[in-house]
Amino acid sequence: MSNTEIGLIAIGLSLIEIYILFADKIRNKSNTVISGWANFNVINSELILFNALVFGFSCIQLDYIPVYLGGLALVTFWIFQKIDRLKRYNIYSFVLLIGGIFLSLYLAAFEANTVSKNILYATQAITVLLSVGYSYLQMKSQKEDGKMFIAFLPIIQNLWVIALVLIQVEVVYLAPLFMLLAILNFGLILYKKIELIPESVIIIGLLSLLTSVFYSIRELNDFTLLAWVLQLSSIVLLIVLVLLMNKKEFIKSLRIDYQIVINIWLSIIMFSQLEHKWLPVFWAATAIVNLCLYYKKIGNKKEISIVYYLLANFHLAFISFTYYESKFEFVYLIIFALLALYIFIIYKYIEDFSFRNSIIIYPATFSIGLFLFLSFDKGILTFFWILESLGLLILGIILKEKYFRYVSLSLVGVCVIRLMFFDLSNADFLIRALVLLGVGVVLLVMNTLFKKYKERFD
Repeated sequence: MSNTEIGLIAIGLSLIEIYILFADKIRNKSNTVISGWANFNVINSELILFNALVFGFSCIQLDYIPVYLGGLALVTFWIFQKIDRLKRYNIYSFVLLIGGIFLSLYLAAFEANTVSKNILYATQAITVLLSVGYSYLQMKSQKEDGKMFIAFLPIIQNLWVIALVLIQVEVVYLAPLFMLLAILNFGLILYKKIELIPESVIIIGLLSLLTSVFYSIRELNDFTLLAWVLQLSSIVLLIVLVLLMNKKEFIKSLRIDYQIVINIWLSIIMFSQLEHKWLPVFWAATAIVNLCLYYKKIGNKKEISIVYYLLANFHLAFISFTYYESKFEFVYLIIFALLALYIFIIYKYIEDFSFRNSIIIYPATFSIGLFLFLSFDKGILTFFWILESLGLLILGIILKEKYFRYVSLSLVGVCVIRLMFFDLSNADFLIRALVLLGVGVVLLVMNTLFKKYKERFD
């Protein structure tokens, strides 16, 4: 027999079985229960479902079977709610839905008998919507048995969608898609549309982060414009999710330090993609952003901004030293402008900061000294270093920081040694004269300032 003939036979048998199933009501006008008829009804109800499956697999193309099974699950569950005698239809409907889920995953993985990918995606979307409708019917069910699977059905649906996305979608698109799924779950949990533990939002969000990090490391220094947009948009979506969660204080289990997570995620992407000369710019800019968030009381950890500030100085002092090129001096100027802005903000607006003089000024002093070493002719370098020591002494006077005096004097000692053993023997006469004159003037100024403001160091 052909598939069509098998399908027609299945329909015919189903009609007969439906008649037999309701024969007691059709033939028996009284309410008298016919002996032994109940067991017979159960068998017929199961045969009806069996024939429906035979019809589907014989007459419907495999690509559309997940939709058929999802629709059959909805109809079966609706019948369970309307007819008391068909209690097993509750379990059968769930089995049919699970069958549709597994078949859709099989088709996604192997693309078996698939006419086109568009048809495959359409059938998957319809099947997902049918499963959502099934969940809705369970939530609205008046029978207690009808809510039997409501607790773990959302978990199955999430795993199903995640598996479909992982199988079929390119890695570059995964991070924003998973973050959108996390936001969707948060909204459904918030408005009690699904019974799901709030931690599932964190798990899906973590999956978004991991896929983004994996893609960033795999495509080392090779992001396209689309990749930049997608990876950064996933971080923006995480920020949106955090803002939504902050407004709903009753979801306490979701309250972790997302500021740290966002910064680490963004740093990994930038570290894997930016050229080394731009990384200190990113560290410094991120330090300023985090400092402003702390000042506006959006972020609660000023230490994050300090870490990025120190990273900018460390990168500039050690890593950039190895890769220094004079044509990139404008990048160094941008870095120092950002660091100067950071120092201005922290001294102008941030008061609750212990040891800020040491933590902020010393790294900047070292970075500036190295920048001068890389940028200027070695003959006049001593003069610029002595100017830096003068600036440090002035800062010590303004901030009443006595230890700045010691660092300033140490730098003066280095400059004097360099002046005696290097500058006088290597530079030409004009440069030697200018350097000696400049160093002498600066030393006189420093001596005057130190005597005048000596009490500020005591």
